[in-house]
Amino acid sequence: MQKTNAYNALNTRGKTQDDIFININKSVTATVTIPAGTKLGPADPLLSIDGGKTFTPAFKAEYDDTKADYANGTEVVSGGHVFTAIVANPAADTIDDNTKWRDDGVYVINGAAMITFEREATDTEESTKIAVAVDCELLSHQMNMFNESCRVAGFPNILMK
Repeated sequence: MQKTNAYNALNTRGKTQDDIFININKSVTATVTIPAGTKLGPADPLLSIDGGKTFTPAFKAEYDDTKADYANGTEVVSGGHVFTAIVANPAADTIDDNTKWRDDGVYVINGAAMITFEREATDTEESTKIAVAVDCELLSHQMNMFNESCRVAGFPNILMK
């Protein structure tokens, strides 16, 4: 009975970094900026453009070729590239039309958050120092913020299984 109760408690706690990371070869301590109204979970993909001093969440939604209601400025990932809508409500299946979408380049993710439980920035942007894995192996099916575009282009030193 006691084992059953302990197991049930594990099922309700959510995923932790122990459920996602297989091994970590290299990590750094860095400042991660979490935008207001967003959450950062264990092993969420991160992006640094200053050599690993600061990171921001790198998750972008995958392009849905059946959807035609993207707002102007919406960023999506398709074929390993980040695209930004340059018109409001571009027609469905138009990601290759450069009058409706701007190709912002390759989608590169160079870190994964090493936090035990989810953090949320509710009203204002939050900056916090955390450990960031920059060379590791992850179980992609356990990640909260994973899509196949992450596997295609991201993670130069991070193996996703």
